[in-house]
Amino acid sequence: MRSKLGEELFQFGLAMNRSLTEAIKMSEPTKRLKSVYRIPCNWTMYGVMEVKAENLDEAIKLAYSDESLLPEGNYLTGSFDVDQSAIAFYNEEEDTPATMQEAYYD
Repeated sequence: MRSKLGEELFQFGLAMNRSLTEAIKMSEPTKRLKSVYRIPCNWTMYGVMEVKAENLDEAIKLAYSDESLLPEGNYLTGSFDVDQSAIAFYNEEEDTPATMQEAYYD
């Protein structure tokens, strides 16, 4: 059981907490509706494949084949690029985020 002073301090603390919460909300920038866009991009990876073959030429051919699994790789620094020519394709009007319901508030 709280004393009268304890109860008053508790109520004061609650009031201060509400005031602080309201002040924080008022200081937050207005949240704007944002959309999600699909940006096509590419980058280069490099790695080493171990290929079982009878000779080096065959190993190279096997490495190029669709049957070969890509090796573990590392990102080639500076190779990231946005495919500017394909941006419109990935963001056509009927596929815009608003119609796909991917819009969100930031």
